[in-house]
Amino acid sequence: MSARETNSQAILEVLVAAVRSMRPELTGPISGEEHIAAELGLDSIDRVELLLALEEAFGMEDEVDPRIFMTPPTLNGLVEQICVSQVASR
Repeated sequence: MSARETNSQAILEVLVAAVRSMRPELTGPISGEEHIAAELGLDSIDRVELLLALEEAFGMEDEVDPRIFMTPPTLNGLVEQICVSQVASR
């Protein structure tokens, strides 16, 4: 499935699963509104891991600009940026 065929819920689910694998101590629900650094404890290297998780899950290598993973403060913001970049690449 390419990035253009993914939906925001599917992207969020992959990101949440990746966060859980990186931070198993986060046992409560993750809504996507949590601050990536302050609340989830992810740094810039972890953000690259999120990109790799999406590439693996959806076979979308080189379809998403890795720079968009560095700025959104929340997972939902990141999902929105990914969806915007998908629309722009059509």
